[in-house]
Amino acid sequence: MKRSLPLWTVLALLSLTTACYQVDLYITEWPPETSGSEPIYATGNFNGWKEADAQFRFKALPDGRWHTRLPRMAGRLKFKLNRGSWRTLESDSCGNDLEHQFDIRYSTALSLQVSHWKDYSSNRCDFVEVHLVQAPPFPKNDDLYACGPFNEWKLGDKRFRFQQDSTGVWKVRLPRWAGPLEYQVNRGNWNSIEADSNGLPVVRVLDHPSASSPEEIKVDDWTDRVARVHPGVFLSVEVPKPMRSEEALYLAADFNNWNPSSEAHRLQFDPVSGRHGIWVRRVKPTLYFKLTRGGWETVETDAEGKDIDNRVWHFQKKDTLYLRVEGWIDRPAL
Repeated sequence: MKRSLPLWTVLALLSLTTACYQVDLYITEWPPETSGSEPIYATGNFNGWKEADAQFRFKALPDGRWHTRLPRMAGRLKFKLNRGSWRTLESDSCGNDLEHQFDIRYSTALSLQVSHWKDYSSNRCDFVEVHLVQAPPFPKNDDLYACGPFNEWKLGDKRFRFQQDSTGVWKVRLPRWAGPLEYQVNRGNWNSIEADSNGLPVVRVLDHPSASSPEEIKVDDWTDRVARVHPGVFLSVEVPKPMRSEEALYLAADFNNWNPSSEAHRLQFDPVSGRHGIWVRRVKPTLYFKLTRGGWETVETDAEGKDIDNRVWHFQKKDTLYLRVEGWIDRPAL
């Protein structure tokens, strides 16, 4: 006599069989450029390598991981990850496609760490990775970039834009260079480049860049932040004696078209200190200037009456600059 199993038994066995032939995939880490709204798919020998199969799209879990479930295959499970096309495949640091292979007899749950996407890879293995671990606050809409001789010091170059990972570290990959690697962190323009603890612009030099370990850096300040807090500098000038009482001291600079007798830039004499002074507002990051007594025929010189180079001041956190005039072209000190 032929006997049949009850319907509920058949369904239970079918459910168990189906569960046994599934593999849970979890993505626990992903590149910083991955958008939370951008889909991630698994494609492999279980679905004919269809690249954007909605059935195997990863979904976000409350614990921050991404999950999808794959059918187990006879033999080895082979699959790749992508963001919707072959152009967006997971890759290694050199831009080569990655294919995962697992013996499904020994695992029903797999955790993956995605480090690179093919479309974001520079297709170069010869690089150094820079990790910015600390920086002063900056506007949330600003991006961070690196520039250097590798991109002709181009600011705001999206090829070298820092990406922030889930731990708050900003990362960028720079091509290794013949000799020391020079680079600078910026926020897209020359007014917002990194500054040192004194407020001066920074150009970093990496003597021995390595592709095996990241270079960790900290930004002390931003030039635009320094400019807001320290908007200028006071020039305090000592002049050689004698200087006639009717004479005045003037600032001739790049910002006033090198006018040697601009009344707006006439220094004030302080009889207590015996020094001349003027407050100079920051217009550009660097000030180029000379001092005169009202004309180029009375411009400052060295102690022997010889011409000197333009004075240079890089605006910074220091608010007072003390100077001494050694001589005048018409009246050398010696």
